Amino acid sequence: MTVLAPILEQTVGKIRFCVDDVKSAQKPLPTENAKFQLEKHFQEQVLAFSHNDTFEVSKTR
Repeated sequence: MTVLAPILEQTVGKIRFCVDDVKSAQKPLPTENAKFQLEKHFQEQVLAFSHNDTFEVSKTR
């Protein structure tokens, strides 16, 4: 196994690379709204956000 995965395609905002064969998870990771997660973490209102307000990320503890 190589240390770095070979990059197949790279453009602005996108990268695609080879990975080992894996089985799909039985259930997806829980997600939550990214903007909400940042506001919760910093305990401040986020005034500007680089993604769509509906952007989801993996839920933190």
